[in-house]
Amino acid sequence: MTPAAEGLLEVGLTLSPTSMTKKTHVVELDGERATIYRKPNSDNFYLNYTPPSGDRVRRSLRTDDLDTARERVEAFLKERLRMKWGASEPIEPLRATLHQLATLYFEEEAPSLNPHAASKRARAIDRLGAVLGWGFEIRNFDRSALTRFERALLSGLRFKPEFSGSRVDHQGWAGGEPLAQKSVFNEASNVRAVWKWGLGKMVAGQYLVQDDPFARMKFVSKGPLNPKEAISPRRFDEMMRVVDDVDPTGRTRMIMTVARRTGRRIASITQLRVGDLLLSYQELERAVRRWRGHPEILDFWVHGAVRWTARNDKAGVEWMAPLPADLREALADYLEALPDILSEFGSQEERIGPETPLFPAEKDPTRPVPVSTMDGVFTRVVDAAGLEPLEGSKWHGFRHRFRSERHRFHDKLVGIVAGWVSYGGSDDAINATYLDDPEGAFEVASFVPRSRHNSSQPDPEAA
Repeated sequence: MTPAAEGLLEVGLTLSPTSMTKKTHVVELDGERATIYRKPNSDNFYLNYTPPSGDRVRRSLRTDDLDTARERVEAFLKERLRMKWGASEPIEPLRATLHQLATLYFEEEAPSLNPHAASKRARAIDRLGAVLGWGFEIRNFDRSALTRFERALLSGLRFKPEFSGSRVDHQGWAGGEPLAQKSVFNEASNVRAVWKWGLGKMVAGQYLVQDDPFARMKFVSKGPLNPKEAISPRRFDEMMRVVDDVDPTGRTRMIMTVARRTGRRIASITQLRVGDLLLSYQELERAVRRWRGHPEILDFWVHGAVRWTARNDKAGVEWMAPLPADLREALADYLEALPDILSEFGSQEERIGPETPLFPAEKDPTRPVPVSTMDGVFTRVVDAAGLEPLEGSKWHGFRHRFRSERHRFHDKLVGIVAGWVSYGGSDDAINATYLDDPEGAFEVASFVPRSRHNSSQPDPEAA
């Protein structure tokens, strides 16, 4: 039981030793019984609980460590017993405060999250508490309360950290800087994540949060759907016509093509190694076997895949995404030209190996090209094309375009293929969510946007 709920139940609990069968682990607690098991093709443990009356509970424990899974199941059973026997000082769900909701969330749910995501949500709740007050009853949260929150962030809000580890000044205050509109949207999204958890949290036989006001609120959408920040097909055409004049090696053309067709961050693209390209059936088969991927990947991902390693990912998650046919062809051609590019940059390597940078740096071809260098190249390409710079966006404009063009697909599937942080899994060796739908992932990756340039080949009319 979490410290937040420890004082709510004054009963004697007797925990029996966890018994084990061949495929499951059984946890018993004062007559309550639950099992821990694994699903095929998954490293994580799952909970299976069947109460004497009511619906069966099955859910992921979000960990591949048995001891951690056992602790989470024990906490689950204690909470069930607390609900069954009642609490000495119960929380009244209809009058629960913001501080009570946050305390339960960060003690029970946050430990199972990616640390980066948990930190962002803690900071957002700290800011909300500073605006509304920790005694604010969550049943009163409505559009006007959210408007107060947004205005405070836009004008610059100082707060004292309660749940986050935000850096503070000598007086204990954090923040104070005005946030951009996109950052305000992100903070509201993190608050909503806590609210959604409360909608499913049972306390004293009632849900802690009774209503979801966010479902009725219209938010200004984040950057990927803002046309001012996305690279339009026409703009892409203009840039592709002049890119070889700026960088005759073909490196920038290939980076632009990968960014256009994968939606990945420039920092992840520039860090790619030759071994991250799984272009043969054998390479893809080994990767699927290593990560216990869905076997149908081999049937649908016929053009290979790209491994996006955890060391280069913003969330520290290992990803694998399918390649569309045109991008595979472009990469194959680029690999043939890579030895000449390395030689031009002064490389002494006699052959290309798995650790060879796919996009080497001019000054040190044994290392990937820095993002700062590619930012400068991007600016020169834009200038050479006679285009106005996008507002607050360079390479990220490709990422915005990738998402907005795929609006007909499920947003979560698009986010997984393109590597959005919120759909990662910190406990998985690879983000396995989309592996249950390898065909859908392939359709998202293979979607052809409306542009005359869908490969790395130059436009013949531009000659």
